[in-house]
Amino acid sequence: MFIDWLDSLTYMAGSMQNEHRKALIGFGDSSLPPLYLDPILDYLEVKQVLPESKINEIRRMSNGRLDLMRSLTKQGSIAFDEFFLSLVHSQQVHLADSLRPLVSQSVIASLENKGTEQKASSSIEGFERMEIDEERAGGGGRYDSDGNGKSSFSSFDLRDIEKKLASYEAQKGERVYQFTSPRGYALIISNEHFRTMPQRRGTKADVIALKNLFISKLGYEVEVHENLTGKELHNNIKSFASSTKHSFTSSAIVCILTHGEHDVLYGVDDQVVDVHYLLSSFNTHNAPHLAGKPKIILLQACRGERKDIGYEETDSGRPFAFLECLGMGGGGMMTRNKRPAESDILVAYATPAHYVSWRNSEKGSWFIQSFVEVAEKRSHDSDLLSILTQVNAKVAETYKANSSTGEYKQISEFSSKLTKKFFFFPPE
Repeated sequence: MFIDWLDSLTYMAGSMQNEHRKALIGFGDSSLPPLYLDPILDYLEVKQVLPESKINEIRRMSNGRLDLMRSLTKQGSIAFDEFFLSLVHSQQVHLADSLRPLVSQSVIASLENKGTEQKASSSIEGFERMEIDEERAGGGGRYDSDGNGKSSFSSFDLRDIEKKLASYEAQKGERVYQFTSPRGYALIISNEHFRTMPQRRGTKADVIALKNLFISKLGYEVEVHENLTGKELHNNIKSFASSTKHSFTSSAIVCILTHGEHDVLYGVDDQVVDVHYLLSSFNTHNAPHLAGKPKIILLQACRGERKDIGYEETDSGRPFAFLECLGMGGGGMMTRNKRPAESDILVAYATPAHYVSWRNSEKGSWFIQSFVEVAEKRSHDSDLLSILTQVNAKVAETYKANSSTGEYKQISEFSSKLTKKFFFFPPE
């Protein structure tokens, strides 16, 4: 009790008006349109409207919406305006509109000076903007999502998606991940030119297909890095996972296209990066701004022996690399950090452990091209696990590689630690 009183005293900045208090309590009614709490709580925590202890308590509650409203009424008058701004920045504009008549004129004027409320999320403190850089530097070229020197999210109206999510929960009785606009960031790492390993021809087709899917169809901000060394690959993943830019988004996607072996990925300098170590970058401790949010990771790489069958290329490395991975070759035994990846992470692999994955030198990899095609067709009505199951079927049934030694097939697989249903529901 004393701590609660002290928290209220610390954050009090003038008593809240009765009309503000009544409006907030009204927002606690669960019969009203859905209120997506995660981005709101992130915003209020950054702005220090509520103490961290209270934020964490609300996240754990079954009726966090009502408890949030009650907590805000105990804060100062500024809490009402900050709650309004949290709705604006999370693109729940239809809810923010109902509070607008009660918001201080200085706040409204500030928003109008920045432009429309739909654009407010791109100017909020904490977002890290991407700048165009078409020149490769140290093997790590980066360019923005739209090629015009400025990077911007695809904003969209959440109301139709909210209705779909609410309808699904009501009919199926299953929990679903909530949405924000902008939805999130997607990181694509594509390695093509290696020091000693074969060129990964066709990877550009994969990058183009993924960018078009994430930007044009699904509303993500995309960042692409090419030809990274092992150290650069590791550092980029670590930086992306821990970035504060995820605070006001609802999900994150990572796609890594490179050579690989079982449980390792290769940088262009032939240095290995442990897959389990990369996945640990997305646990709650290392990626606090993605806590409770779905992290989708696609790995297009071999996980076993290299096979050379000509035109259709594999994503393996050099000959006998698999034996070296196991400590039987000249490379020696490698030490792996297998710290567990925690909840809300899904990893989709191009192929099962110990197997190669196939890539067409012009059209791209079987797995990535199948994922893009299925996601474009079924994202409007299928959750992610259903989409990936259909991807498995497409890879297995559509493709084959013929050689003098026989016909080769492939099956993709995924491992899910998601705790709710995840839908892309493309903006219309």
